[in-house]
Amino acid sequence: MIVSHLTYYIQTMKKNYFVLIVFAVLLVACGNSGKQAANGSDEPVFSKKSDDGQAAQNEMEIADIVKQWQGKTITLKTPEKEPGIEKLVEAFNSQWPTLASSGEKKVDAANGYMTSFVEGQILEACFWKLANGHRLFAVSFDQPDEPVISAVMFYDYDPAKGTLTPTKNGVLDFKPIFEGSMHSFKLPQKGKDIIVDEYIPGWDKAIYHIYKFDGKTHNLAGSRIQDYDQMFKKYKDYDDMYKSEDATFAKFALVDIDEDGNPELWFRSAKGGDGAFYAINGGNVSLLITENYHSVLAFYKGAIQQSGGCGTGCHMAEFVTLKDSRFGSRVNWYTQYSMDGEDVVEEEYTKEGKPMTKAEGEKFVKSLGKDIDPNPVWHPLLAD
Repeated sequence: MIVSHLTYYIQTMKKNYFVLIVFAVLLVACGNSGKQAANGSDEPVFSKKSDDGQAAQNEMEIADIVKQWQGKTITLKTPEKEPGIEKLVEAFNSQWPTLASSGEKKVDAANGYMTSFVEGQILEACFWKLANGHRLFAVSFDQPDEPVISAVMFYDYDPAKGTLTPTKNGVLDFKPIFEGSMHSFKLPQKGKDIIVDEYIPGWDKAIYHIYKFDGKTHNLAGSRIQDYDQMFKKYKDYDDMYKSEDATFAKFALVDIDEDGNPELWFRSAKGGDGAFYAINGGNVSLLITENYHSVLAFYKGAIQQSGGCGTGCHMAEFVTLKDSRFGSRVNWYTQYSMDGEDVVEEEYTKEGKPMTKAEGEKFVKSLGKDIDPNPVWHPLLAD
């Protein structure tokens, strides 16, 4: 069984902090063949040597490889039209030897995929066939121990020259969407797409960024959220008379409403008419509040407000508070105006369904302070 990069990565990181983790990671497949040429005359810079000065003396730090790989071409010792995955990895290791180079190998030659694993370091590689007869070859590393590194490299293999040349790829533009998250590049053993797992420690859940292969390179198609189906069910079951029956979400944003360093999750439909807010802490998910075409949202430090009409002359506001990414309380405020809209005929505050006095309700609203702009950055959601 091939160990998932991120699973091992997280387990090791958590072990360093004496915390047990149980985390299910989406496994995907990859495979084709990939080659590419690149050969430079400059010698690589080595920064790690073994005590005995023998074979391990050429092991390089992954951080050094990350700094240098794009400036080096690699030539296979024996150029081949269609070299297998082991030949390509061998050529890569000859230029960039690492601890994982001599690790336990698992090879799927038919799908052009392999991994090499040692305690503290994982190498993964695969290739794709290109229409021009070349191969796109990729190598990824995960090192969960200090210094923590996750990296991926791409090469174009030219069968005429037997060379691997560093090449651009959309995956190289990946940037985590939340500061403080951990990520891992997952190359496919079957199929063609690459998934970047971004794990948010405070959630104990991951976001899976999907990079689709277009025949030449990989481009970001969107992201999936771990346990999204369970989250969406909470939304569908939530009592909101104005939500669309056929509502689906097409985008998401991470916003830290309570400023605890752990983000809340905000889903919205394509046109923004329907949406839902969730607090996630240690794997536990709470639906905080929903929005619909009928409502307006306002945000405060540690609170969200949804307000809108509730019939002729009726106005409602719902407030949800949270702290440390956990649901706090729910307060509702209903106001009924006269037909001319000038006078308040009836006003009611409730907390968790229990009546509050007007003074208590007004004190609560005042305690929220000035509203804030959460400045959401929206990302495409793949919910299928």
